[in-house]
Amino acid sequence: MKRLGVSPVFHEVNSFNDVFRLVKIGWVDAGLVNTYFGRKYAPDYGLKKTSILVRPALLNYAASAGGQAILDTIDRHLAAYKKDKQSVYYRLTDRWFSPLDATRHLPLWVKWVLIISVIVAVALAGIAMLLLPAMESEAKAGSPQ
Repeated sequence: MKRLGVSPVFHEVNSFNDVFRLVKIGWVDAGLVNTYFGRKYAPDYGLKKTSILVRPALLNYAASAGGQAILDTIDRHLAAYKKDKQSVYYRLTDRWFSPLDATRHLPLWVKWVLIISVIVAVALAGIAMLLLPAMESEAKAGSPQ
């Protein structure tokens, strides 16, 4: 943790609810719970979630001699992404490090495909029902008695 510039003081409690209660009353600055509990109950306590990786790895980029400009560009872009909570950095972090959301819905295009398929099926069934009497009368007229 010191390598990342963080020096936390840990307080152990009996439950995830206790963690959230202590954060809410300000006794601690932050609390660590699993992602499933956090996603479900953070709003009940008026808390905002963030992704924290336990046992993170410090990653570095390397460039060939004379490649300092590339490293500076990467650093500049990462800093900009981290400042913008709507950036691709946070979207991908949320996508890959958060549990699946039970409230996720089908993509809009899937809904439209299903709606159009149902409409086409109903229309074809309606046309078949309209043509059925004509086909029956044609069959009767054409059959020998």
